[in-house]
Amino acid sequence: MNATDKNLISEIKNVLVPKLNEFIADSVIRVNCRRIGVEPQDLNMDKLPIFLEKIEVSLLLFLTKEEIADIIQKIKNLRI
Repeated sequence: MNATDKNLISEIKNVLVPKLNEFIADSVIRVNCRRIGVEPQDLNMDKLPIFLEKIEVSLLLFLTKEEIADIIQKIKNLRI
């Protein structure tokens, strides 16, 4: 894992934690990375679009559609 990949995970977590607690944010990241066949430390910008498709479904358990749309947009806007 390079610094950029680590920063991507950290930045995604920073977007999620204000709406979810840290434990749930970590779990959502881990589960959805594995759903796309990568470990969290291997998530990169190339894999981000498919990750976002998967994470959207998981977030429906915790958040409204509007909150999810806001989170997805914030993650898409990350500049890593």
